[in-house]
This record gives sequence, C-alpha cells and structure tokens, in this order.
Amino acid sequence: MTVQAQNALLKTLESPPERTAFLLVGRQSAFLPTIRSRCVAVTIKPPTEAELMRMLEQKGAVDTRRIYNAAGADTELALRYAETPALLDLRAKTLDLFDEVLNKKCQPLVMSGYLYEDKQLADFKLTLMISYTRDILLCSLGCTDMTNKDRMKIMHIHAKTFTAGVINAIIESLADAKRKLGANANIKLLMDALLLDISEVL
Repeated sequence: MTVQAQNALLKTLESPPERTAFLLVGRQSAFLPTIRSRCVAVTIKPPTEAELMRMLEQKGAVDTRRIYNAAGADTELALRYAETPALLDLRAKTLDLFDEVLNKKCQPLVMSGYLYEDKQLADFKLTLMISYTRDILLCSLGCTDMTNKDRMKIMHIHAKTFTAGVINAIIESLADAKRKLGANANIKLLMDALLLDISEVL
C-alpha cells in the first residue's frame, strides 16, 4: 500500500463506520507508524519448511526445493514463484548482476539499464535486491534465518567485505528508489541515480 493510500485510509481508521472492522495484512514495517498505532498487531508465525513444501506441492509446484531456497519462509513469495516459475530465473539473473555490482565487476549503468528495461518488473527486482541486501546484513550480525537460502555462501563473503553501515546505506538507497518508483518517478533517471549512489557507497 502506498504512503498516499495509507494517509487516505487514516481518517477512516480514526473514525470507522459503526460495526466495521478492518483487517490489514502485511509486515508491520510496511505500514506507517500512524496506521500501526491505530491497529492491534497479530503476529502470524510463518509455516515450517515441511508445511511450506506441502503448500507448494498442493499448488502444483514442480521444483519445491528450489522455490524454498529462493523464498525461505516468505510464503507469499514462495507461492508467487510456484504460480510463475519464470520469476525464479528472473531472480537469479537480478541477483547475479547485483553481485557483480557489489563485487565491482559490473558497471553500475549496466545494472541500471537492466532494472529499467521492463517497468512492470522493476519493483519486483528492487524488492529482490532489498531482501538480498537485508540478508547480507543479517549474515554480518550472525543470523541464520534468511530468505535467500541458496545464496548463503556469497552473502557471507559480502558480509565480511562490507561494514554494517555500508550495507544499511545500500538498503536505504534501494528502499528510497522503490518508494519513488511507486510515486511514478522517471524510471531511467531513478535507476541511474540508484546505481551511481550504490557505487559511491562501495
């Protein structure tokens, strides 16, 4: 939900119609503090690996192990991969190219061009990069509960290479670009600026 949509919903949450309840589903961090303060948070435990594998099999997913290793306990993402298996290849290409940027083996504007070549998928690609960078930060802190389980080895290398401050700066740049993309910023200029920002941080 965009910031504008949340702000529009705020008045309704403050004075809801009689006998009305709203159910907002998502990560708490996805909602503005003003929205969260007017809600009762109910934490739903993610499914276990076995439960998620069963769910994927019921959806007819063929490569359940690959999906689980790409999505971790993120049920929504795992189901999205099950419904559209081509997204797994898109994920691999996006994160491989992002690894090259992090390793300074790829010119930033090459990655930028890849991100804006398909405006429909740009938001998804940014989400993948945020999740991946978040996992690198978690690796640096010694955590093992990752979304991108299949990339543990390279994430540990990045975690040893970059300080937490550098990793946080990259996450902030990616999140800012994602917000601006949602506000209809010029995608080419946005992605060029994003990748130049990341290359400066590195």
